[in-house]
Amino acid sequence: MVRAYLRYALSWARLLVLASAVVLAACDSAEERVAKHQERGLELVAEGEYAKAGLEFRNALKLDDGFVPAHFEMAKLYEREQNFQGVVAHLNRIIEFEPGHVGARVKLAQIMMLVDRLDEAETHVAAALEAAPQDSEVLATKAAFALRQGDVAGALNAARAALEADPGNAAAGMVLIDERIRADDLERALELVEGYLAGDEKNVAFNLVKLQLLQNMGYETAVETHLLRLAEIFPDLPQFRTLLAQYYDRQGDTAAAEAQMRAIAEADPSNAAAALDVARFLIRGEGVEVGRAELERLIATAEDKFTFQMALAQLDHGTGREAEARALIEEIIASGGDADDVNAARVQLARFRLAGEDRAGARGLVEAVLAADANNVDALAIRAALLIDEEDYDAAILDLRTALHEAPRNVMLLQLAATAQERNGNPELAGERMAAAMRLSGYAPDSVLRYVRFLRGRGELNATETVLEEAVRRQPGERELLAALGMARLRLGDWGGAEAAAAGLRALGNPEAGRAAERIRAAALSGQEKFAEALDVLRRIAENPDETGSTIGAIVRTYVTAGQTEEAVAFVESELAKAPEDPLALRLRGALHQLAGEADEAEARYRAVIAARPDGPGGYAVLARFYLAEDQDAEAEQALRGGLAAVPDNPGLLLGLAYLLEAQGDFDAAIELYGRLYEVRPDSVVAANNFASIVADHRADDPASLERAFSAAKRLRTSKVPHSQDTYGWLQYLRGDYNGALRSLIPVAEALPDNPWVRYHIGMTYAKLGKGAEARPHLEAALDLAGDGPFPKADEIRATLMNLPEE
Repeated sequence: MVRAYLRYALSWARLLVLASAVVLAACDSAEERVAKHQERGLELVAEGEYAKAGLEFRNALKLDDGFVPAHFEMAKLYEREQNFQGVVAHLNRIIEFEPGHVGARVKLAQIMMLVDRLDEAETHVAAALEAAPQDSEVLATKAAFALRQGDVAGALNAARAALEADPGNAAAGMVLIDERIRADDLERALELVEGYLAGDEKNVAFNLVKLQLLQNMGYETAVETHLLRLAEIFPDLPQFRTLLAQYYDRQGDTAAAEAQMRAIAEADPSNAAAALDVARFLIRGEGVEVGRAELERLIATAEDKFTFQMALAQLDHGTGREAEARALIEEIIASGGDADDVNAARVQLARFRLAGEDRAGARGLVEAVLAADANNVDALAIRAALLIDEEDYDAAILDLRTALHEAPRNVMLLQLAATAQERNGNPELAGERMAAAMRLSGYAPDSVLRYVRFLRGRGELNATETVLEEAVRRQPGERELLAALGMARLRLGDWGGAEAAAAGLRALGNPEAGRAAERIRAAALSGQEKFAEALDVLRRIAENPDETGSTIGAIVRTYVTAGQTEEAVAFVESELAKAPEDPLALRLRGALHQLAGEADEAEARYRAVIAARPDGPGGYAVLARFYLAEDQDAEAEQALRGGLAAVPDNPGLLLGLAYLLEAQGDFDAAIELYGRLYEVRPDSVVAANNFASIVADHRADDPASLERAFSAAKRLRTSKVPHSQDTYGWLQYLRGDYNGALRSLIPVAEALPDNPWVRYHIGMTYAKLGKGAEARPHLEAALDLAGDGPFPKADEIRATLMNLPEE
């Protein structure tokens, strides 16, 4: 983990060095006005007026789109803003006009390496070498590319050649340092860094590399000395004081840490963020009341109080002082101050009201904001979330489209847009939004895992593995991602790949990751039917006092799969001897009794689970499943109702009771339960399908219910599951969209030709379209497939057949 983190830091440092400006010789221009715009733009850059400079360069390009110097200056301006899409666009325009432009080729190669488009990087490196084979920047870029490709010898040769041409070439020096780090020769890497800093003490990139090296080599005193020196020589870069404060905090010297943070805030009184950092530090270290007092002091002394008032309101709301928080926000709104501040306060109050389930109040506030500022991103996001909950997906998508136009890189907006598109039946667009959110988040685990769940739900297991492999490559130290990769490979039956992921987890060096690694290894061994080895691994995990009950369940499953039921019983009995009321052990013992046909003993164990955990859903669920297996439906219903009384709206219990009542013909009660389940789990395809399906079959005469069912079923539009497609197609039929219904139902009938309901649905659709010849065989097949048993639609089918036109 240390080396991975260090490489990440070095990659950043390399970016800082490799992205340094390339000075271009001014070209003679045939257009005097173009030259004047260019000259004025350069003057404005020198004065720090970057926005105005951009206008001058754009004016030059309006007059002459092929004017390369203006394109290059625009690329540098976009780079300042970290808008790499803009950088690449201008650099590509340069090489259209001047394919051998060295600066553009070098810069494009560096950017392509950063985004892992190595084929394109290689093209640009080759073109730059052809144009200027002895140029130090070109050679340094060649060295960096060779190192990325694993060609260490080539990288060293190119870097040394670059340094011969220009001994001060920082990019080449960084390659030599990186090579030593990859070889675990940190002492030599530090010597090289020190050598470069001796000639350029204020090189930020090398200073950052030195800091990382000192930290990873454990030289704590040297770390402090270096940070103090950085704070001294870079007084205008508060980031170094921040790092120093973090260092003191890690050492437990909170007074020194606070002093550094206060120094940052005092150096720039207009920097509200730095002042807030002090308050947050006090809250974390000395408690809410101390931090609250600091915020009150800032409110009393600051010229612009708004930021600190908002922070105090958020703190109060989060610590149980809801009334004080609302009063402060309402005071800001009533003050009639800056319009943007008032709108921000309204948005914050809307969030508070949402937290208190006051949806109408929240809606009123965001509508007021949007009346004043139709493009307010935060208000649009809240209204979109409310519209999604109200199942008005089209309106939500419109709001999110407007918000994303204003903030295209906002991860939260992209996630909301994905939810709206998925529920609206546009999974491809939903997937695109999730993928974009994942990339923009820097492959943050929560964004990655959401996308992975989406892909897995669509059966795209290979894509799931690909996404996780990329995420792990970018975030090698994230336990959740490595564990998810291991599980993905287990699902694919890639036992060796799963064990490789487990090895990565073990390398993280923390106990939790180690246990996760061993669980994956055990599952891989079990998948290969190496049950004895798998059990050895699982038993070692179970010996750890911090281990959860999941390992006990895995041990029992492995014994049973291996045909060693007696050993499974002995193991569970030993666990019960240690903890007679352990719910998991009781449940497992009940399952083993049930497997052996010992119904009375199984029932007793399951009831004991409920007695041990009356507020947990597990006992009620397993008892209900037991009764269903024994054909005791009344007892199963009683168990499920008892569970819902103890754990209201538990999804598993709601689904179980709804299934049971539907099977018993109590459709109204089942519809109510499926509706509750859909409210609790609006993202569940199962909940949406079951609710929509039962409404379509038993409450199609109620327009309100039908519309809600259709809204729930929209996400099924492109489902690969035939039963889900059938639900959506039949709802289209019920709403009068017969052509749309036919398009949905044709593939269902091909996939499920022996299902009487499917044949009834497509037959009735053909009949409505006046296609009697196509309708007849489907309707007759529905009657034949139903057999002699009762089929609710038999009379309707016969009547329809009688009224079909003669062929």
